Amino acid sequence: MENLSIKLVIGNRSYPMKVPIEEEQKIRNIGKDLNKKISEIKNQMNIEDLQDVLAMISFKLSVEIEDNKNLKSESENAYEKIDNIINEIDKRLE
Repeated sequence: MENLSIKLVIGNRSYPMKVPIEEEQKIRNIGKDLNKKISEIKNQMNIEDLQDVLAMISFKLSVEIEDNKNLKSESENAYEKIDNIINEIDKRLE
């Protein structure tokens, strides 16, 4: 896996990094999305301090991650119930 040196600008600051070539576009898109979130938070909450904006974004992303964990857990429970039902049907058909 070969790495590519890129510079990613986040919140008007440049961050040099090395990324796998096949992930370059994904990394750049994430940078664009993060800059868009920075602008949105600045406008919605009337916050100018970049550190405060990034703290709010971190908090919102943490909430999203937690929500996704719950969704994953609910999906796993549903699949387990479906599997149990299928096993029960198989037993009765024997």
